[in-house]
Amino acid sequence: MSADFQDYLRSNLHGISLEPPLFYNSVIGIRFELGVPYRGVEHPSYFETVKKRSETLFESVFSESDELYIVRGTYEPQPPYETINSDGVNVFAKYVDTEIAKHVTCFEEKADYDEDTHQLTGYSKSYSLLCCVKKVDYKGILKAIGHVDFPSMGKYISDRIYFIHPKKKIVFHMYDDRGLDIVAARTEDLMKLYNEFNDWILDYDREKIDRIFGIR
Repeated sequence: MSADFQDYLRSNLHGISLEPPLFYNSVIGIRFELGVPYRGVEHPSYFETVKKRSETLFESVFSESDELYIVRGTYEPQPPYETINSDGVNVFAKYVDTEIAKHVTCFEEKADYDEDTHQLTGYSKSYSLLCCVKKVDYKGILKAIGHVDFPSMGKYISDRIYFIHPKKKIVFHMYDDRGLDIVAARTEDLMKLYNEFNDWILDYDREKIDRIFGIR
């Protein structure tokens, strides 16, 4: 599947690099704000808003019967090096049907070295899995991503997680409680999201996003 997935990216998404910030690395996309007020974590409705917006946007792209790619980008340090939030949950082990998760494949691996000592510090790895939406606890995943900077809130995911709709050629990436990016191969494939959830667009990037959709 690894070769198939890389072929899919090259053929359908212009070989897009699944690296943050996805919105700025893409020609066509929208950046949505989730946490309102900004980092107002003490506000009673803060995480409820994150939950509502992330789930609503996900369900506007994917239906329960759709197939999707789940991509996990992670870093595996080598002793004595460590990473922050290294206890984050593995998305495949926790939130995907056990039998389906057995088919996860690593499609990219890169060794990282210390610039001064040239000692191996760890490996950057990317994994992919093609499965049906109904076999994935996407609500649990979105909630855990929203907790990445607040581990005391419960389970969190510190890895980069991308959901890709293979037919619509849309990539969905929630980076944390603050927001998420949705990018696509064609402007028309995001027009409905742009119109329906315009009030949720991050104002900082609104001018650029409006230009993408021919508004200005």
